[in-house]
Amino acid sequence: MVRTAKAKLRQSFLKKALTEKHTYLCRLISYGVVFVLLFFNLIVNLFNYHQQGDIKNILQVNSEEKQLSVEPSPAATSRLPENTLKDLKAGLTAGSFGDGFSSLAWINSGATDLFFDNTATAFYFPPKYIYQKVQDCSSNQECPIDLAVNTCRGQQCLTLSGGQLFFAGHPLAWPSDEFSKDARVSIGLLGNKWLIGAIVGNEQDKKIIVYSFDGHNFSPLLGVSQTVIPRYPNYHGYLSFGGTDQDFLVLYVGYEGLAFHFKNGNQEDVSKYFGIRMADGGFDPRILRVASGQETFWYITSATIAKPKLIKLWQDGTNSIQGVASFSDPLFFGRAPQQTSFKLISQNQQGRDFTVIQDYGEGFPRQKWQFTDNGFDNSQDRKVVSSNLITVSNEQIGFATPAKVDLDLGLTEQSAAVGWGNYALFQFSNNGVDWLGANLGEEIIFPDSKGQGLYWRAQFKKGENSEYSPFFDNFNNLEYYFRVL
Repeated sequence: MVRTAKAKLRQSFLKKALTEKHTYLCRLISYGVVFVLLFFNLIVNLFNYHQQGDIKNILQVNSEEKQLSVEPSPAATSRLPENTLKDLKAGLTAGSFGDGFSSLAWINSGATDLFFDNTATAFYFPPKYIYQKVQDCSSNQECPIDLAVNTCRGQQCLTLSGGQLFFAGHPLAWPSDEFSKDARVSIGLLGNKWLIGAIVGNEQDKKIIVYSFDGHNFSPLLGVSQTVIPRYPNYHGYLSFGGTDQDFLVLYVGYEGLAFHFKNGNQEDVSKYFGIRMADGGFDPRILRVASGQETFWYITSATIAKPKLIKLWQDGTNSIQGVASFSDPLFFGRAPQQTSFKLISQNQQGRDFTVIQDYGEGFPRQKWQFTDNGFDNSQDRKVVSSNLITVSNEQIGFATPAKVDLDLGLTEQSAAVGWGNYALFQFSNNGVDWLGANLGEEIIFPDSKGQGLYWRAQFKKGENSEYSPFFDNFNNLEYYFRVL
């Protein structure tokens, strides 16, 4: 009995000792883990503190070099070494932004006073125009609508009849075999020469070909040596021409447009001005060229039933088209004329006057209206301001990099040599108060290291005459870096 009691006592003591030893080891391991975590956290904090100290030091130096203002100021950009920029980006998250202006979703409309054209998806100076009714017409004869395309030079006419081409009443061979089958042919007279084009394809608009004709010979102009193919061939489009022998447009309007400007033998693709909204599913265009001194304007109207259009292209005194404006909605929305005609009646230094005849269909009198185009209200500087590009509240912006901004500013050869900076100023902010100017491709660092937003602002300088306007149609490739709090 005594031995049994001693054995049990010894066994109980050993069990207790082992339990206490196990507990001690567990505590030791736990303390070790905590120590390691605390040490690691200390190292990380020291690293972050050192890094943030570097950022604060650089921001402090950089802010002393820049004069910040909410008013326009010269571009102030960082000139930091590449390795310094690399160190700054360490620990930050990269982001990018682009806006094709399909809407005003990313624009601060209240702070923006440049005009937004929803059809052109672009900004320009507010257009100045007058559109007023002149009279109700007593008969259609009083207000004729003539949408026919002239193909005659005196008694010499280039015409199409029964699938055969005729010139001055005599059969004429096609410029190529592609005109004679599965093609919709368009003919137009410029001045002393004709243009003849074809949309090749029966079920689809497979390609566009255009030749010029001087009364004796055909010369390939477009789509012969290099194929011109509509992006949406399943939609049947229309082909039209307009201008003078040395300055004219070739315009295809389907689901999306194709446009080419020919000036003194040079060809320029200006299809960007006839996007999906401008083309509106396709219409039969009529082209009117109006020249006034150093300025040239193009007005595009429609011969398609129930699709009235008025589109203006301008050149800002240059040899190239610089922008497009759509007047279709403000002039015709809610009135819905079935057909319209558009005729220049006068022009001067203040603008151009046109007579517009509107036909509302059987049972309704035609109406005569007058449209006066007075250019743009560019009497003051105007701007486009973005809304906050950062939509998550816990993102702190470190700095941004503008990499590309696509602009058509209509610079003349003389002013182009000076640079677009004389016409527009781009600025950026991470708090909506302090703005830094920046040139394309340069990196900027915001003085406010606590800023939690990202904004851009484009300011355009006023024009010397009322015909000038920039055409701002996208803002692309803004790269930036931020820290998540």
